[in-house]
Amino acid sequence: MDNISFVCKNCGFETFKTTSEPKTLEDFYGAVCAKCGTAITEDDIKAQAMKIAEKIARDAFGKL
Repeated sequence: MDNISFVCKNCGFETFKTTSEPKTLEDFYGAVCAKCGTAITEDDIKAQAMKIAEKIARDAFGKL
């Protein structure tokens, strides 16, 4: 399986700080961007997941 990077909605940085090692999706809620301090919300994760799913669908089936 490919790794998927999460991008900060505020600054575009891809490194986040968490209080413990994430094991589930819910463990990422509240993670903080290591560059600008923006916290990840559930809505942020859902929005980025939709973008990734759309890209995968376009790549697999052509323009939708």
